[in-house]
Amino acid sequence: MNKKLFAMLLLSSLNAWGQISQTQLKEVSFQMNKSLPEVFDPVTKLISTTVENNNFKYHFVLNANHQEYSWAMPKVKKQILETVCSQKRERALLTKHKANIVYSYENVDGHLLGEFMVKTEHCR
Repeated sequence: MNKKLFAMLLLSSLNAWGQISQTQLKEVSFQMNKSLPEVFDPVTKLISTTVENNNFKYHFVLNANHQEYSWAMPKVKKQILETVCSQKRERALLTKHKANIVYSYENVDGHLLGEFMVKTEHCR
């Protein structure tokens, strides 16, 4: 998704205390989903986003079978935790809006490969 659009959606959704409501998060997700799916590389595709209980969730599909990538999920989790706080839009969700971010990975057959939550305290 266009990062500029994402930032504008977040900024326009802020209340007077610099926080974003569940309804507003859902609107950001709805707007993002209009530009999905987004292919990142030959293996990784972001297919949708959802919002549940103040969690902003990215749903990814990996073009691989379960055996190929289930072993790599701990490495993916480590990489996510190391990089998410340096990404402007994700950091804003975590620190300014007090929303958690969930990264969910399935294979093309719909089998869950891994799911990781990044919380506000990870970016302090």
